[in-house]
Amino acid sequence: MSNFKVWSGGTRKDGYFITKGVQEVQDDFLLSLGISLKSKWSLSAYFRTIDRNPFDNFLPDCIAAYQLVVSKKLKNYLEENAVDDRLEFLQVRIITHDDTIENYFILNPLDIIDCIDIDASGVDWNPICPEEIMGCDMLQIDESKIPEGKKLFRLKHWPKIKLISNNFAEQLIAYGFTGLVFEDTLEYMGI
Repeated sequence: MSNFKVWSGGTRKDGYFITKGVQEVQDDFLLSLGISLKSKWSLSAYFRTIDRNPFDNFLPDCIAAYQLVVSKKLKNYLEENAVDDRLEFLQVRIITHDDTIENYFILNPLDIIDCIDIDASGVDWNPICPEEIMGCDMLQIDESKIPEGKKLFRLKHWPKIKLISNNFAEQLIAYGFTGLVFEDTLEYMGI
């Protein structure tokens, strides 16, 4: 069993808002690469919620989006409790279907660790970008390559994937943060 999980974003549970992609951001694909965007970040960036049903009216601490979008409460907790991890928080507005505006943050982990066991994972390489993984049979992590105390980071060759330590994920759940979705690495295929 792995000591890490894939943090795959927010839940799509009934009652919770989900969003469309981020707006007013040039080159939003850079959010998947683990590079700092703070110096060129647009303060007009926003997400608009998807109007699925009239009962979706709860903004959780982690919103279902293509990126990890977190509340100010969760941002503050991460800043205070993941001090050894390089995390960047990019401010965005969430505009709900009734035009309520809330301030949230895209969580952009900047640490990238080369810890995928390529052979055991059965990876599928991207034919267009041969250094990038597109999927795998099951994500196997070589934990001996992860610095001690690391809680949240991206994977080399697959930077859109964010790993979180099991202990830290359990802390977030115990603290009562809402909307969190963590997946077992051995069940993760990237689909």
